[in-house]
Amino acid sequence: MKNQTRAIFLDMDGVLNNDQFIMDWIAKHGDSDASMAEFKKRYYRHNNVDGYLVPQLLGTFIWLCDETDCRIVWSSSWRQDFWKPDIDTGEFHFDMHGVRRFWKAKGLPVERLIGCTPCENWSRFSYVPRGVEIQMWLDENATRYNIGNVAILDDLEEAFYGVKYERARFFQTEFQFGLTDDIANATVSWLQND
Repeated sequence: MKNQTRAIFLDMDGVLNNDQFIMDWIAKHGDSDASMAEFKKRYYRHNNVDGYLVPQLLGTFIWLCDETDCRIVWSSSWRQDFWKPDIDTGEFHFDMHGVRRFWKAKGLPVERLIGCTPCENWSRFSYVPRGVEIQMWLDENATRYNIGNVAILDDLEEAFYGVKYERARFFQTEFQFGLTDDIANATVSWLQND
């Protein structure tokens, strides 16, 4: 069907950052306290927000988003930093203002963000695979957002465990490399195949 929303469920660690970037830094600059402080200053903490993204991987992701005109649901464990209790009721919800501020500070395409998967591990106090949380979000929101093809970008296999949505495909990255050009191109092909 035309005019459906293409969606990406986005992890961060192992997708938009990787081990190779840090290893390359250490190979070039060493692993002294001063060197690692400089790494943190340049790539980890900027705009008063922690968490590092590899500039090249972020650029690849933005290209992927532009090519597919997709929307994004944040499924990374990083979202848990914004899972806050309501002062009056004690019920947990996402501080979406904080999420959007974080995304903007990191250069992520915040205008494409439509939500976060639920944090079932916190609310149930037991292990719930990421894929189950993705399916829960789809059950609640697929009709609302007229979701068509879905791409799940994650380095962990559990991100697809429990996903029953027929138009979802899992694109597994490796923590060592993150979002490669090959995976980005395959994701574009899948999302555009609607």
